[in-house]
Amino acid sequence: MVLDVSKPSGAFPDPRSDSFGSDLSRVLLARGLIDELGARRAVRAQRQSNERFDVVLTRLGLVTDAAMTQVLSERLGVPVVNCQDYPDCPIPAHGVKPSFLTENRILPLEDNGERILVAVSDPFNKDAIQSLSFQLERQVEVCLAPAAAIDACFNRSRDEDAGASGRISHLGEAGDGPLSGLKSSDAASADDVRRLEDMASEAPVIKLVHDIILRAVEQKASDIHIEPREDSVRVRFRIDGVLQTVDVLPVSLKAALASRLKIMARLNIAERRLPQDGRIKNTVR
Repeated sequence: MVLDVSKPSGAFPDPRSDSFGSDLSRVLLARGLIDELGARRAVRAQRQSNERFDVVLTRLGLVTDAAMTQVLSERLGVPVVNCQDYPDCPIPAHGVKPSFLTENRILPLEDNGERILVAVSDPFNKDAIQSLSFQLERQVEVCLAPAAAIDACFNRSRDEDAGASGRISHLGEAGDGPLSGLKSSDAASADDVRRLEDMASEAPVIKLVHDIILRAVEQKASDIHIEPREDSVRVRFRIDGVLQTVDVLPVSLKAALASRLKIMARLNIAERRLPQDGRIKNTVR
């Protein structure tokens, strides 16, 4: 699909409209991707937070990014890029700040000098696509990819020193506890809205910790080891019984990471000498 950035796209519905939410809910229910309770829960959260219905569903973990990407692809007529087509590193878009691409999750895939093919996680973020086309002075062709896949591609290419604090995860606050299951209609809705509000104002360390947990889950790791060293902080996952180094972070993040994990596990953040035991409950996807 070529997204014409010179005029509004009439083919795209308003993602905040009731009709879009109803249509999307109907499709997801028909495919068994959500149930009636999940749909009602998402509707309550969407109305109180004024967030888009598709965003609410993925942020609350009711629908996976991959499933939502496929459904939006079919509803909007925008193709999904295959994982084998992802570049090892994002193709440089000369004249465009890398932070603009990562923040908007725009992954350049191919550039022939006349048009550039990009993968996006949000097909409704038309302002960013228009801005990219203006900066490059060429046509932008769009396909869809799950947010996690785009983030992983950017993460692979980041510099070791600069990557940690600026990492884009967008996936949510890690320490709020699981939100699956309805305690009561009002309580569940309040929790969902609070979580959506928290996610809109995340700090980089919160994003970093959540990204580490997310990657561990996706790689089916049984353990996460965060190991402070003299010049760095090493992150290792135990996968199939073997510890594998997955990240090396700046040593300046040591205290912030420790404090964040202690807060999530409800430990005493002031205690640095004695060992402490804690437990974290976390919703991923």
